[in-house]
Amino acid sequence: MITRRFLTQSALAISASALAGCVTTEPEQADGTKPKPPRLPFGPEPDFPSFEEMYAAKTDSGFNIPAVPYQQIDERYLRQVVRDP
Repeated sequence: MITRRFLTQSALAISASALAGCVTTEPEQADGTKPKPPRLPFGPEPDFPSFEEMYAAKTDSGFNIPAVPYQQIDERYLRQVVRDP
């Protein structure tokens, strides 16, 4: 006879075995240390349009998007390139 306890225990056992397959290990180097991930060099600075063009009024898929008064926004909140090493 199948009981509720049997079903919950079976579900837990199946879940545990499925999660056990998700374990990965990192390869070690000959001296026993783990390798560091490669650092990618930063590419050239992207060529953004001027603020007048970026924040101008636009039409997108038939919807009119009003211009953003970027002169009233603090400069630190305007679009900029941020390095994220």
